[in-house]
Amino acid sequence: MAFHYWTALFLLLSCLFSISNASAGDADPDYRTCISECEISGCVGQLCFPQCNSSSDGGPWYIQEPLYLQWKKWGCQGDCRYQCMVNRERERETLGQAPVKYHGKWPFKRVLGIHEPASVAFSVLNLAMHFHGWLSFFITLYYKLPLKQDNAVFHSRDVDLTERLDYSSAVAVLGFSLILAILRTFDIRVEATRVMVSAPILAFVTTHILYINFYKLDYGWNMIVCVAMGVTQLFLWARWAAVSSHPSNWKLWVVVIAGGLAMLLEIYDFPPYEGYFDAHSIWHAATIPLTILWWSFIRDDAEFRTSSLLKKTKTKAKLACALVSEMKYVLVTGGVVSGLGKGVTASSIGVVLKACGLRVTSIKIDPYLNTDAGTMSPFEHGEVFVLDDGGEVDLDLGNYERFLDVTLTKDNNITTGKIYQSVLEKERKGDYLGKTVQVVPHITDAIKDWIESVSLIPVDGMEGQADVCVIELGGTVGDIESMPFIEALRQLSFSVGPENFCLIHVSLIPVLGVVGEQKTKPTQHSVRELRALGLTPHFLACRSAQPLLESTKAKLSQFCHVSAANILNIHDVPNIWHVPLLLRNQNAHHSILKQLNLTSVATAPDLDSWTRMAETFDNLTNHVKIAMVGKYIGLTDSYLSVVKALLHACIACSLKPHIEWIAASDLEDESEKSTPEAHAAAWNILKSAECILVPGGFGDRGVSGMVLAAKYARENKIPYLGICLGMQIAVIEFARSVLGLERANSTEFDAQTSDPVVIFMPEGSRTHMGSTMRLGSRRTHLQNQDSLTSKLYGEVSYVDERHRHRYEVNPEVAQALEEAGLRFVGKDDTGKRVEVIEFQDHPFYVGVQFHPEFKSRPTRPSPLFLGFILAARKLLQAHFSN
Repeated sequence: MAFHYWTALFLLLSCLFSISNASAGDADPDYRTCISECEISGCVGQLCFPQCNSSSDGGPWYIQEPLYLQWKKWGCQGDCRYQCMVNRERERETLGQAPVKYHGKWPFKRVLGIHEPASVAFSVLNLAMHFHGWLSFFITLYYKLPLKQDNAVFHSRDVDLTERLDYSSAVAVLGFSLILAILRTFDIRVEATRVMVSAPILAFVTTHILYINFYKLDYGWNMIVCVAMGVTQLFLWARWAAVSSHPSNWKLWVVVIAGGLAMLLEIYDFPPYEGYFDAHSIWHAATIPLTILWWSFIRDDAEFRTSSLLKKTKTKAKLACALVSEMKYVLVTGGVVSGLGKGVTASSIGVVLKACGLRVTSIKIDPYLNTDAGTMSPFEHGEVFVLDDGGEVDLDLGNYERFLDVTLTKDNNITTGKIYQSVLEKERKGDYLGKTVQVVPHITDAIKDWIESVSLIPVDGMEGQADVCVIELGGTVGDIESMPFIEALRQLSFSVGPENFCLIHVSLIPVLGVVGEQKTKPTQHSVRELRALGLTPHFLACRSAQPLLESTKAKLSQFCHVSAANILNIHDVPNIWHVPLLLRNQNAHHSILKQLNLTSVATAPDLDSWTRMAETFDNLTNHVKIAMVGKYIGLTDSYLSVVKALLHACIACSLKPHIEWIAASDLEDESEKSTPEAHAAAWNILKSAECILVPGGFGDRGVSGMVLAAKYARENKIPYLGICLGMQIAVIEFARSVLGLERANSTEFDAQTSDPVVIFMPEGSRTHMGSTMRLGSRRTHLQNQDSLTSKLYGEVSYVDERHRHRYEVNPEVAQALEEAGLRFVGKDDTGKRVEVIEFQDHPFYVGVQFHPEFKSRPTRPSPLFLGFILAARKLLQAHFSN
């Protein structure tokens, strides 16, 4: 197929050389002699032309100007050539000879003097089409929408000026079309290659235009150039159209086929029919509708390609910067001490702005060198929150998702490790062109680019960018590791302008026990440090145990240069859902909207549902006692999402969660000897609990205690929910107690076990820990519609939940476990990997490999957590009935 294609192209191009002998008439010696005599005498025979007698000697001033004389000269040449041609053709006709071309064109008969005006009209109309096309193209390009392109060939029997313009425009447009055809057909995307392809063609086209305008108006050579470029691009466009799925392909095919026929007319042209029109004149006239259709295709193509590019900007949104409105940034920093609640403050600000009708997204900056939070111990930084795209991020992103009801991406969590990694990768590729890579500007530019691009990614399920991006800078002002981020944010505030940037500084107002006075000095020092780094806060969010006194606000305003109206007090509240209400009650939204120039587009904050939720929790009196058997109970933030999911489920059941924390190791038999009091207390709590939850974790510490807790729940019919490791613990316990496999274990805890009921996943990595687990949203197919899990999820056939594990239930023992009564009611897409287990003869004994807590929301509790709490209060069957 390719051989025939290129053979046909070669044959067509070879036909072009037939055009080179298209001016046999003007080589006639008699014709040339006639022209020379006419230009001297101004006459051909008895017919004389006045314009051939122009002189600069005497006469009015306006006929002595060089421009006027040039026009007269062109008129003289044209009249002489035409009359000499007519006389010579009469002689040839008398001798019985066929007509020949003169200057590349067949001789026409003059009919009432309309040929020149008609030719001029054709050329002017073509020029108008070119001008309209070029103008539309550049206007369109300015607004990032449809491109235009032209393809036209010309016939002229007109004045010299319009003919030169005609040819110049044709060559320019054909050259541009050829470049575009090559780039499209061969899918050339590398910028350097595009330049290498375009530069020679542009150079040739420019040289040719200069040649025909200032050296010689060579019709034959011009036609070779135009037809060569036209035929080549028609073949290229035909090939591209054959393999592409462009919505306007039909327009391209019409242009290719009609343009090809027009090319054949020019290549195999015929003399004038009855002396009035020839192949060239038909081609000249046909270019007008073809030009219109061609520009229409280019416009459609530009719209189509622009739309395709915009769809790709979900992960790289820099292109959208020129197409969307300016992003507003709210930066939340912290001072004095860490752990002040910057994440809750940032989330609450987002809630208030969202309640004002604005779309909000969030970014968390963590200055640590880790690439992400995946390899950090929960004791170091709290839980690792997992996103839909598999990102292992800071727990504050969980707060953002729960408060704002959005779905963030891993790029919404920026770390020093990510920034340096991206910069070093560019340096290794040579993207910095040999420059010395430095913190300023390369690191700071990378931070700014990351923030600006990620802020444009929609996270609320709607099209288009958000209105406001809330950025939380982790750590405290003055930390060495946060300095590059401070500098980058300073530059960002300057580049986006004061109406697009708002800085809120969270600080502590302590009360010394001896004095009992609210002290402002720590905040003063923190603000001074922040200002020394180039950032001036617009708001102070002051954390305190009790509401701030007016005198304290006045002092802060005086020494921190912040308006008293912009000093926000976030004092201790019964639950964090009151924080957005605190901000609303202090008119924080109004001041922030004013700073960001959004008062005209925002509405009054609608926080009615949020108020009801906060007040409902405050008024609850009934409790449910939950035993949390885990490994990291020394820091409750290690299980923050689990705690929040329990809270959401309890509120839906009009209950307050009463979580009893049990260190799994305290339940083990060894603990009875080493720490008998802790052992006894742990078992007392476990036995008094209404339900038992075993969350995820890694390592073998406390595993035996978890197994005992799972066994106690199964044998005593206490509602049990095992998450990730908790599900694997349930399988291990069942294999030991029911199947009699005393050495049943996970290869994570005992690599040499003879009965591995939990094994390392084949696709996992044993050498690298970061981002090598089975992460992110995965589909779980529910096998039994009558299972508790299926009923809780609304009897759907599948659910999408987030995962974070590298071990799984051994598929080889699945059948034996199921035959003994452990039901595998949920599996992955392959149908082999176990996702959900249930024990038949039990009110609620469920284990899941995924983490349902990550997708729980205050108004939409996780179905499994809801069922867990309902089962604890023996309300599950009533729930199903209702």
